[in-house]
Amino acid sequence: MFFLCGPDPKENEEDDGVVTVHIRGALEHHDEGAGGDCYDLILERASMAFASARAVVLRIDSPGGVVSGLNQCVFSLQRMKRDAQKPLYIYIDEMATSAAFALACAGDEVWLPPSGICGSVGVISSMISLAGANDKAGVQVVMIASGKRKTDGHPNAPITDNAIAAEQARVDDLAQQFFKIASKARGLSVETIEGYEAGLFLGRKAVKAGLADGVSGWAGFLDALG
Repeated sequence: MFFLCGPDPKENEEDDGVVTVHIRGALEHHDEGAGGDCYDLILERASMAFASARAVVLRIDSPGGVVSGLNQCVFSLQRMKRDAQKPLYIYIDEMATSAAFALACAGDEVWLPPSGICGSVGVISSMISLAGANDKAGVQVVMIASGKRKTDGHPNAPITDNAIAAEQARVDDLAQQFFKIASKARGLSVETIEGYEAGLFLGRKAVKAGLADGVSGWAGFLDALG
């Protein structure tokens, strides 16, 4: 799951009892005012939609975002759907990858246009070290910490094999959580989801892979709901 800036989301829209909740841009945990969307506000808009709709649509156009708050957002959307006893549909408005696809896993059905992209079921992290550059520049940085793992990932610390192993373990743990969410939502085995190697799927290939249920433009999708 990765971070990219994006446009602010639109307000909910209602048409014949179907309320569309727009999800756009990069996904953060809280509203930081940096553009994109956040899980807190998505839940607010979804709660308002379920209160007045006969059906709710999450219209997603997002490359993903942070893992912090994501799983609880998915579980909360699923709980809202159950409590309201109303269907929740997902329309991928060209992109729902990584964390955005996790949100799509809250829906009863997932639709996308022929050019729509979904998938990237996995987790990514990065570690950057300036230690070598500091040495060349003659800059001395002394790390004073209370434990040997405390400096892992600090930009002024060298990247050690132990630090990589520790981060890999966290990434693998979070990825397994994502695989289980996608597995349960899409009716696929965890092994199948993991076997996709966080790949991207386009349109009908997403349906064939079991990550989506149908292919249609937005107007056709709304007609089908009607």
